[in-house]
Amino acid sequence: MKKKGIIALCLIAAIGAVLTVGGTLAWFSDTDEATNTFTVGSVEIRQNEVFDPTTAQLIPVGSNTTPEDDDNFIQKEVTVKNTGRNPAYVQTFVAVPADLDNHGILHIHGNATGGWIAVDGDLSTAEIDPCATAVTVNGNLCNIYKFRNENPLAVNAETAPAMLGVYVDQAADINVYRNAVDENVIDHAYFVMNGAEVTSYDVASMTLNVYVATQGVQSEGFADAATALDSAFPNHPWATAP
Repeated sequence: MKKKGIIALCLIAAIGAVLTVGGTLAWFSDTDEATNTFTVGSVEIRQNEVFDPTTAQLIPVGSNTTPEDDDNFIQKEVTVKNTGRNPAYVQTFVAVPADLDNHGILHIHGNATGGWIAVDGDLSTAEIDPCATAVTVNGNLCNIYKFRNENPLAVNAETAPAMLGVYVDQAADINVYRNAVDENVIDHAYFVMNGAEVTSYDVASMTLNVYVATQGVQSEGFADAATALDSAFPNHPWATAP
């Protein structure tokens, strides 16, 4: 018993000695340094279009059901490519002359494939409503259509077309009034729907403008396309800045 007790006392004494000696030493120290390098993420998009202005003559189509099968259908395909460094959600806006749109003369042919939806309406049934009415775009009063892609667009990837083209309603017509002295001069031109003159538009040149713009925002960190795009862009591209 005494032997065990002595061993225990010796151990305690030894520990006490170590503690005493340790308190008299200089501090042990060390320094380590690391450089953490971050690349800056970016969202860059490029809007691409297939459109031939030399053949873009507005002539009523033969059928509103399958206008894309008609020679009078005007191809205007709008796609978006991700040229940045991060996946992105994208949405495309199309502004058309309100005067024609409100009377049902001009139609936008959207595309219900590749993740595209019409924010107001159903692309699969061609029931599309403007997301903004009577907005001035480059000096022209326009209705604005909004197409959102629900799928994140990968880096270097390109979407399917958001829209396929535009066409004039099969019931539309144009009444042209020529100058009494020189018939080559057009004094007035009115669009006609269902037998009634409804509007005049750009009589001098008989041209109109359709505007297209696209917005993009990072997809990471957001639950879905609507949340990401609505957070980043509360307004359409042509809205007046506050």
